[in-house]
Amino acid sequence: MQIEGVALKQTVTIRRLCSVHYFEFSPNYTFPGESHDFWELVYVDKGEVIITAEDKEFSLYRGEAIFHKPNEWHNIRSNGAVAPNVMIVSFECHSPAMERLVGNRYFINEMEKQFLSGILSESRCAFASPLDDPYDNTLTAAENEPTGAQQMICMNLSMLLISLIRRPESTAPAEQKIGTNSRLEEIREYMLLHLSEKITLKRLADEFHVSQSYLKKLFSEYANCGAIHYFLRLRTSRAKELLRSSEQNVSQIAETLGYENIYYFSSQFHRFTGMSPVEYRRSVKALDEKGRKLRGL
Repeated sequence: MQIEGVALKQTVTIRRLCSVHYFEFSPNYTFPGESHDFWELVYVDKGEVIITAEDKEFSLYRGEAIFHKPNEWHNIRSNGAVAPNVMIVSFECHSPAMERLVGNRYFINEMEKQFLSGILSESRCAFASPLDDPYDNTLTAAENEPTGAQQMICMNLSMLLISLIRRPESTAPAEQKIGTNSRLEEIREYMLLHLSEKITLKRLADEFHVSQSYLKKLFSEYANCGAIHYFLRLRTSRAKELLRSSEQNVSQIAETLGYENIYYFSSQFHRFTGMSPVEYRRSVKALDEKGRKLRGL
């Protein structure tokens, strides 16, 4: 029996990955601006940034994404008050369907966040290049690159693009907030409100009227870690924001976040970031200084 099969259509074809970045900007960061002959995706993971695209300027908020089309001059800067986290992916694609993405702002849903997360995690495995330097766009393959890592990047990016292309053209309202009705999101918001307090598995179980085993399963399945580990990650994320945006010294930040011992705070921070709080603050200042020099300031 002969089966002819079907040649599958390709809605989008990624010809080349140009850069993948995840930035933790200071509140006063400003990029000099650029244009290039490939697409660029900008996604705000936390905070707010101000985007310039040709003659248009607008704010992009947490959970929102936009695309810069090829040869469009664009710029990004912090708003002077909030230390934002931003993911940027640039790539070459000549598929006509990409025109559907021009001029739209998208509120990224949970499934699409998983695609973004896949791009970032696979890029960290596939490339030895730093992903946190906006002035380094090289992508050098890692010596021990996992099998299929680059293909996984392409697959996640393709699925993200198709998901967005399938949507009706729309603009997310500025006041729209990220969040779901899931129990995990409720617990996350509770953690964020109590970052300076001691959180235990028992306290969470009592607060949300669930068993500790349920919490362990919930975080294991959806966060790939334990509940307390997740809480400590949120604490570290907040510490990074304060180091970028406030004038508090390390001792004051440790106290703000409920650490009784600065040495324990520094140890925990190093555990999650690979550097001390002082080293992290210096790296952010060095990045700002590099940007000022490139802008001739």
